[in-house]
Amino acid sequence: MKFMPHLITKKFTRIISGISKYTSRRQIFKDYNVYTLACLYILGVVFNIKVYKDSLLVNVQIHN
Repeated sequence: MKFMPHLITKKFTRIISGISKYTSRRQIFKDYNVYTLACLYILGVVFNIKVYKDSLLVNVQIHN
């Protein structure tokens, strides 16, 4: 079985909040300040762009 952190996070929020598996977890994620997998991906991309901005190429540098 592959490690799937998003499923573990969903199960964890369901257990601590006491909701059924068919209930939306959007508000629960907000209440417990838990980031969704998509949000974590976006944060990672933005962080890497900020850290490596001096070494990244822009469109003008490639197509000139």
